[in-house]
Amino acid sequence: MVGVTSILGKRVIQNVVLLLMFIVYGNAICKIYVHFKETDASVSSILKDEECNQYVFWTMSLMCILAVIYEIFRNDTLSLNVILQLCIGILGLLIFDFTTWIHYIFVTIVFVSIILFMYYHSVKTNHFILISMFHLEWILSILTMVHHSQMLNYEIYLLINFALFYTLEHLLYPRKG
Repeated sequence: MVGVTSILGKRVIQNVVLLLMFIVYGNAICKIYVHFKETDASVSSILKDEECNQYVFWTMSLMCILAVIYEIFRNDTLSLNVILQLCIGILGLLIFDFTTWIHYIFVTIVFVSIILFMYYHSVKTNHFILISMFHLEWILSILTMVHHSQMLNYEIYLLINFALFYTLEHLLYPRKG
Protein backbone atom coordinates (compact mmCIF):
# COMPACT_ATOMS: atom_id res chain seq x y z
CA MET A 1 0.00 0.00 0.00
CA VAL A 2 2.92 2.35 0.69
CA GLY A 3 4.12 2.01 -2.93
CA VAL A 4 0.69 2.80 -4.33
CA THR A 5 0.32 5.66 -1.87
CA SER A 6 3.62 7.22 -2.89
CA ILE A 7 2.80 6.92 -6.61
CA LEU A 8 -0.72 8.27 -6.54
CA GLY A 9 -0.71 10.26 -3.35
CA LYS A 10 -3.08 9.78 -0.44
CA ARG A 11 -5.45 12.53 -1.59
CA VAL A 12 -6.10 10.84 -4.95
CA ILE A 13 -6.68 7.47 -3.28
CA GLN A 14 -9.04 9.07 -0.75
CA ASN A 15 -11.08 10.69 -3.52
CA VAL A 16 -11.25 7.48 -5.54
CA VAL A 17 -12.34 5.45 -2.52
CA LEU A 18 -14.92 8.11 -1.58
CA LEU A 19 -16.32 8.10 -5.10
CA LEU A 20 -16.53 4.31 -5.15
CA MET A 21 -18.30 4.30 -1.78
CA PHE A 22 -20.83 6.84 -3.00
CA ILE A 23 -21.48 4.84 -6.16
CA VAL A 24 -21.99 1.58 -4.30
CA TYR A 25 -24.18 3.24 -1.67
CA GLY A 26 -26.28 4.91 -4.32
CA ASN A 27 -26.55 1.67 -6.23
CA ALA A 28 -27.94 -0.14 -3.20
CA ILE A 29 -30.43 2.67 -2.54
CA CYS A 30 -31.60 2.42 -6.16
CA LYS A 31 -32.14 -1.32 -5.82
CA ILE A 32 -34.25 -0.79 -2.70
CA TYR A 33 -36.26 1.87 -4.52
CA VAL A 34 -37.02 -0.58 -7.34
CA HIS A 35 -38.60 -2.87 -4.78
CA PHE A 36 -40.59 0.06 -3.38
CA LYS A 37 -43.22 -0.53 -6.07
CA GLU A 38 -43.76 -4.02 -4.69
CA THR A 39 -44.38 -3.09 -1.06
CA ASP A 40 -45.30 -0.18 1.16
CA ALA A 41 -43.45 -1.42 4.21
CA SER A 42 -39.89 -0.59 5.25
CA VAL A 43 -36.36 -1.10 3.98
CA SER A 44 -36.03 -4.05 6.38
CA SER A 45 -39.11 -5.80 5.00
CA ILE A 46 -37.92 -5.31 1.43
CA LEU A 47 -34.66 -7.04 2.31
CA LYS A 48 -36.54 -10.26 3.07
CA ASP A 49 -36.55 -10.81 -0.71
CA GLU A 50 -33.55 -13.13 -1.19
CA GLU A 51 -32.36 -11.60 -4.49
CA CYS A 52 -32.55 -8.06 -3.14
CA ASN A 53 -30.93 -9.09 0.15
CA GLN A 54 -27.98 -10.72 -1.61
CA TYR A 55 -27.47 -7.74 -3.91
CA VAL A 56 -27.60 -5.25 -1.06
CA PHE A 57 -25.43 -7.49 1.15
CA TRP A 58 -22.59 -7.55 -1.37
CA THR A 59 -22.85 -3.87 -2.29
CA MET A 60 -22.97 -2.85 1.37
CA SER A 61 -20.06 -5.18 2.19
CA LEU A 62 -18.02 -3.46 -0.51
CA MET A 63 -19.14 -0.05 0.74
CA CYS A 64 -18.10 -1.00 4.30
CA ILE A 65 -14.66 -2.17 3.20
CA LEU A 66 -14.11 1.02 1.22
CA ALA A 67 -15.39 3.19 4.08
CA VAL A 68 -13.01 1.54 6.56
CA ILE A 69 -10.07 1.97 4.17
CA TYR A 70 -11.02 5.60 3.66
CA GLU A 71 -11.34 6.24 7.40
CA ILE A 72 -7.93 4.65 8.00
CA PHE A 73 -6.44 7.09 5.47
CA ARG A 74 -8.15 9.96 7.28
CA ASN A 75 -6.45 8.95 10.53
CA ASP A 76 -9.44 9.76 12.77
CA THR A 77 -9.86 6.99 15.34
CA LEU A 78 -13.28 8.06 16.59
CA SER A 79 -14.68 8.39 13.09
CA LEU A 80 -13.22 4.99 12.16
CA ASN A 81 -14.78 3.34 15.23
CA VAL A 82 -18.21 4.79 14.45
CA ILE A 83 -17.95 3.62 10.83
CA LEU A 84 -16.95 0.13 12.03
CA GLN A 85 -20.05 0.07 14.29
CA LEU A 86 -22.18 1.22 11.36
CA CYS A 87 -20.79 -1.55 9.16
CA ILE A 88 -21.49 -4.18 11.82
CA GLY A 89 -25.03 -2.83 12.13
CA ILE A 90 -25.65 -2.82 8.39
CA LEU A 91 -24.38 -6.35 7.93
CA GLY A 92 -26.38 -7.51 10.96
CA LEU A 93 -29.53 -6.03 9.40
CA LEU A 94 -28.87 -7.98 6.24
CA ILE A 95 -28.08 -11.26 7.99
CA PHE A 96 -30.95 -11.38 10.49
CA ASP A 97 -34.58 -11.45 9.36
CA PHE A 98 -36.55 -8.31 10.17
CA THR A 99 -39.10 -10.31 12.16
CA THR A 100 -36.55 -11.35 14.80
CA TRP A 101 -35.77 -9.34 17.91
CA ILE A 102 -32.03 -9.25 17.17
CA HIS A 103 -32.77 -7.35 13.96
CA TYR A 104 -33.92 -4.41 16.07
CA ILE A 105 -30.62 -4.39 17.95
CA PHE A 106 -28.87 -3.89 14.61
CA VAL A 107 -31.41 -1.21 13.62
CA THR A 108 -30.46 0.62 16.81
CA ILE A 109 -26.73 0.21 16.11
CA VAL A 110 -27.16 1.64 12.59
CA PHE A 111 -29.29 4.55 13.78
CA VAL A 112 -27.00 5.46 16.67
CA SER A 113 -23.87 5.12 14.49
CA ILE A 114 -25.26 7.43 11.82
CA ILE A 115 -26.37 10.01 14.39
CA LEU A 116 -23.02 9.82 16.23
CA PHE A 117 -21.05 10.18 13.01
CA MET A 118 -23.11 13.17 11.90
CA TYR A 119 -22.99 14.79 15.35
CA TYR A 120 -19.24 14.29 15.72
CA HIS A 121 -18.41 15.75 12.33
CA SER A 122 -20.97 18.57 12.62
CA VAL A 123 -19.43 19.69 15.91
CA LYS A 124 -15.88 19.14 14.69
CA THR A 125 -16.31 21.15 11.48
CA ASN A 126 -18.93 23.64 12.70
CA HIS A 127 -20.11 23.89 9.08
CA PHE A 128 -23.64 25.28 8.62
CA ILE A 129 -24.65 22.82 5.88
CA LEU A 130 -23.41 19.80 7.85
CA ILE A 131 -25.16 20.98 11.00
CA SER A 132 -28.35 21.49 9.00
CA MET A 133 -28.07 18.00 7.52
CA PHE A 134 -27.58 16.58 11.03
CA HIS A 135 -30.79 18.32 12.15
CA LEU A 136 -32.58 17.07 9.03
CA GLU A 137 -31.56 13.52 9.97
CA TRP A 138 -33.27 13.96 13.36
CA ILE A 139 -36.42 15.36 11.76
CA LEU A 140 -36.55 12.50 9.25
CA SER A 141 -36.01 10.01 12.09
CA ILE A 142 -39.00 11.41 13.97
CA LEU A 143 -41.12 11.39 10.81
CA THR A 144 -40.13 7.76 10.21
CA MET A 145 -41.42 6.80 13.66
CA VAL A 146 -44.59 8.88 13.43
CA HIS A 147 -45.72 8.15 9.86
CA HIS A 148 -45.56 4.37 9.53
CA SER A 149 -47.44 4.43 6.23
CA GLN A 150 -44.61 6.49 4.71
CA MET A 151 -41.80 4.67 6.54
CA LEU A 152 -40.01 3.52 3.40
CA ASN A 153 -39.91 7.02 1.93
CA TYR A 154 -38.44 8.48 5.13
CA GLU A 155 -35.93 5.64 5.48
CA ILE A 156 -34.72 6.28 1.94
CA TYR A 157 -34.47 10.02 2.69
CA LEU A 158 -32.48 9.19 5.83
CA LEU A 159 -30.05 7.08 3.81
CA ILE A 160 -29.70 9.68 1.06
CA ASN A 161 -29.15 12.47 3.60
CA PHE A 162 -26.45 10.45 5.33
CA ALA A 163 -24.75 9.55 2.03
CA LEU A 164 -24.72 13.21 1.03
CA PHE A 165 -23.48 14.27 4.50
CA TYR A 166 -20.69 11.69 4.39
CA THR A 167 -19.61 12.77 0.93
CA LEU A 168 -19.82 16.51 1.63
CA GLU A 169 -18.01 16.24 4.96
CA HIS A 170 -15.16 14.31 3.39
CA LEU A 171 -14.87 16.66 0.42
CA LEU A 172 -14.89 19.76 2.64
CA TYR A 173 -12.63 18.40 5.39
CA PRO A 174 -10.27 15.67 4.17
CA ARG A 175 -7.77 14.46 6.78
CA LYS A 176 -4.10 13.92 6.21
CA GLY A 177 -3.02 10.40 7.10
